[in-house]
Amino acid sequence: LDQLVAGAGPGTAHLAFAAIAALRIDPAKRHLGWRLWGKARHELTFLAKGAALSCQVTLYPDGRIGFARDGADEQELTALGIDGNTIRARFGSAQTLIEGKVRLVQREAGLLVSVLTGEGACELLLPDARAGKAALVDVSDSVIAPMTGTIVSLSVAVGDRVSEGAQ
Repeated sequence: LDQLVAGAGPGTAHLAFAAIAALRIDPAKRHLGWRLWGKARHELTFLAKGAALSCQVTLYPDGRIGFARDGADEQELTALGIDGNTIRARFGSAQTLIEGKVRLVQREAGLLVSVLTGEGACELLLPDARAGKAALVDVSDSVIAPMTGTIVSLSVAVGDRVSEGAQ
C-alpha cells in the first residue's frame, strides 16, 4: 500500500470520493444536506503531499450531484452508490462505473481520508479549522455555521448585549 500511495497523485475519482465521504453524502437519504428550494454547494480544500486541492460538490433538489475540482467545469455524478466504505459513480458522460474504497480517520489536524481506486491509493487531509495555525485566526467577530447560506436578518443591533442560548 505504501508504494501505491507514494506513486499516485489524487485523480478526480479520489478527490470526488473523498469529498462525498467527508460530507457524509448518502443518495438514499436525500433529505439530509439537500435543499428543497435550490442547490446546496459545498466547497472543500484537501491537502495531499503538501499541495492544496480544491473541489466543489453541488447537491441539486432533484437528487443530482455535481462535482468540480480546482475550478474545472462541473461533472454530474450518476449511478452514485454507497455501500459501507465502498463508493461507486460515473463521472459526466462516461459509461465506466468507478469504484473506490474510502476510510475516514479523525486526526488532530483534521479528517484524514484514504481512497483506493483502480488508479491507485491516496491520502487526503481535510484540515480542521480549529487546529494548527488556523486556531490562531481571530474569528470572534464572525458568524460561523455548519451549513452554507445567506443571513437575511439579525434580531439585534450594534451594541446590543446577547448571551449564549438567548432567543
